[in-house]
Amino acid sequence: MQAIEQFFARFAELVPQLAGQQRLSAFLQAEDTAFVRWNKGCIRQPGTVAQATCTLELSAGKRHATLEVTLACEPEQDRRRLQAALAQLRDVLSDLPEDPHFLVPDLVQSSEDLPPLPADPVERALDDIATAAVDLDLVGILAQGPVMAAYADSAGQRNAWRRPVSIFDYSIYAHGDKAVKQQLAGAQWDGAQFDRQLAATRKQLPLLALPPVEPKPGHYRAWLTPAALGEILELLSWFSLSEKATRTQQSALLRLARGEESLHPSVMLAEDTADGVGPDFTASGFRKTPKVQLIASGRHAASLVNPRTAREYGLSTDGAGTEETPDSLSLSPGDIDEASVLARIGTGVWVSNLWYLNFSDRVACRMTGMTRFASFWVEDGQLKAPLSVMRFDDTLYRMLGTALEGLGSQAELRVDAGTWRRRSNRSLRLPGALLSSLALTL
Repeated sequence: MQAIEQFFARFAELVPQLAGQQRLSAFLQAEDTAFVRWNKGCIRQPGTVAQATCTLELSAGKRHATLEVTLACEPEQDRRRLQAALAQLRDVLSDLPEDPHFLVPDLVQSSEDLPPLPADPVERALDDIATAAVDLDLVGILAQGPVMAAYADSAGQRNAWRRPVSIFDYSIYAHGDKAVKQQLAGAQWDGAQFDRQLAATRKQLPLLALPPVEPKPGHYRAWLTPAALGEILELLSWFSLSEKATRTQQSALLRLARGEESLHPSVMLAEDTADGVGPDFTASGFRKTPKVQLIASGRHAASLVNPRTAREYGLSTDGAGTEETPDSLSLSPGDIDEASVLARIGTGVWVSNLWYLNFSDRVACRMTGMTRFASFWVEDGQLKAPLSVMRFDDTLYRMLGTALEGLGSQAELRVDAGTWRRRSNRSLRLPGALLSSLALTL
């Protein structure tokens, strides 16, 4: 909270320095993270990361310039840095060309979303992990603590947001290239859920010692875990759910948007900002719609629309970011109990993870990628042996359309574990998926 309060205080000191028609806005991103790296079941790198960055944008008419400043959360030091940044922006502003598409919020829409932080010391998570994994070759990263964002502009808008997030992204190594990959994410550490995950992992580890099965290319009944299905939705997120991409015919879901294709009626996909772990406003101060239903009952319902696209095509914006990519995708669960999945597969594959995904035919929304980690061959309703690394190549219209038998009854929260420059606040909430056939090519 201190980072947000100081951000607003320092910004207020800059506003009186504006001249003429100048407009100033600022966007804060901050975190206070306990960061612990594990290897071979032991703590290898404990520490904390407390950081805050402020992006200033100065504009006059259609000219605008931005500059990012690292904050120290020390009043006098931050005051000097921000005043120097404002001076730099003022120096270059008049030399810049006009941007005919430059937009700022039409209305002042202030907000405050600062829920209390849980009394959840990181030591509890460390004790749980160390105790449960004492005999396991565990490698992973635990990141726990609040992430924060704030926005301020010279028109008087103020937005403040904070979320507690705990994420443990880890693998249990077996041998060779065999491991079980897991993630535990939520507002706070959940020791009971970690114990359940680890119990399931222990059942899979002995199977990884068996000779792998390499099925012939063909179509196989398959269960995609939330992690595997999440990789498919991540690929779909890049330019396929964008209104601009649809209008320019670059979206991989163009046939869905045109009504030429459909998915299974159980597919309900939304950008659910209210349920995610990211702020409900953009770096430019536009407020995000709490929930945008993108696919309803298997059919196209809407696309993400940023302010520029809205102006260009005469639409209403939902506050999407510049790239019109989702930050908080949510796929509604179905009615398949995971305990019944193996019996329902009979003979086929259990796909725990996918990677190296890309489009093999973008127009047809055909994807290809590789199985990864603890994926298994299933026979007579039982996990029989590890699956050799296999390539799949299939269309979304089959995987979540004609071949989809149902979705799992439990939706799992998955948070992007990326820490490039700062912790990511992108997330997915989704179940697993049972497919009557998945095309394995080699």
